[in-house]
Parts: sequence; structure tokens; C-alpha cells
Amino acid sequence: YLSVGDGGPQGDPENHAQNLNSLRGKILRVDVSKLKLEPEIVAYGLRNPWGVSIDSNDRMFILNCGWSSVESVYLLNDLNSDTPSNFGWPVFQGTKRMRKDDLLIFQDTSSPIYEYINRPGCAIGGSIWII
Repeated sequence: YLSVGDGGPQGDPENHAQNLNSLRGKILRVDVSKLKLEPEIVAYGLRNPWGVSIDSNDRMFILNCGWSSVESVYLLNDLNSDTPSNFGWPVFQGTKRMRKDDLLIFQDTSSPIYEYINRPGCAIGGSIWII
């Protein structure tokens, strides 16, 4: 698994994280046993998924660094789903709507299991330990 940020300037104006033809703003699965690496999108709609941890039940916990106000932790329950999970960025930052003119609705995204309002310069830090 590989976590990839949206790579864009503030707010992902090019919408990489929602574009399924882009590898930016995604959690990818790569089968390294194959000669040709073909990344598969497992989750999308992430700004900066800098920390991931998989527990013994094959659930992935994702730490996502927010842009301007919200830091989020997401849970991906099924790593083998046929449909990638959408976490909403850049339309949503956690549960906060960022783009009012976009048609994506919150009910069509996977909501965070935890979020908090950050102060400028602050982000979720540390490691995830799942027992």
C-alpha cells in the first residue's frame, strides 16, 4: 500500500484527489510480484494521507493532514472492495464542506472516525498502534 498526497497548491484546485485518472490524493495498492507495476486505487479524496496502519482484521486507519482547519482520521473497513472509498477532499475537509458549488454530497463519502479543528501550523502527529 502507498499513500499519496494531492500534490497541489492550497485546496487542490485541479481536483486531483477526486479524479480517478490521477494517482494523487489516493491510497494505492501495488502488487510488487508482477513485472509491470499497475497501481490500484483503494481510496481517494485525501489531501495528505501521511500515516496508515493495518490491523489484524485487515482494516486500514488513515491519518490525513488537513489544509486549513480540520485534521482527520479515517477507517477503511474493507481493503478488498471492488469500489474504492471516497473521503471527500477537496470538496470536504473532514465533515466541513469546502466547495459549495460542487455536486458531491457528504452522504456519498466515507466520514472520518475522528477529527479536530487545528491551529495554524498544527497537525496530527505520532504513530498509530492498534492491538
